[in-house]
Amino acid sequence: MDKRLGKVTWGRGNPRVRTSAAYWRQPVAWDREAAQAGVRARVFCASLADVFDEEVDRRWREDLWRLIEATPHLDWLLLTKRPLMMLDETARLGLPRNVWLGVSVEDQATAMDRVPFLIKTTATVRFLSVEPLLSPVDLSRWTDQTSRWHVNWVIVGVVS
Repeated sequence: MDKRLGKVTWGRGNPRVRTSAAYWRQPVAWDREAAQAGVRARVFCASLADVFDEEVDRRWREDLWRLIEATPHLDWLLLTKRPLMMLDETARLGLPRNVWLGVSVEDQATAMDRVPFLIKTTATVRFLSVEPLLSPVDLSRWTDQTSRWHVNWVIVGVVS
């Protein structure tokens, strides 16, 4: 939506735009509702962005971490194409128990490149977004449920 409104230009060196303070307050209300209902709710954070984008101000991630920690009834899904930055930043900031970490995988080469970083994290849930699936991908080495270092969830989308 922001891209269509002319607020976002993708790519290295282009400024990133932060959403409004009102937008950032919404999860606090969602957390309160989840607590009252006695259920956990999921937040797919930055679904049209990447929290671990190198161009994002580190202070924005620090603000996000404070929000995540203040909303214990929400499970935050953070998806990235930048697994090394994810690993570095979660080591720097810590990893709250209510964070699920995922990496995007389009083919076997990106799986081999990105998944090893994901399984090095201590995320409660590790997931893959295999969208779009451009060619066959063998994930068996990371989906063995007997291993402590496995992927818990795989989202798959194919090109039609």
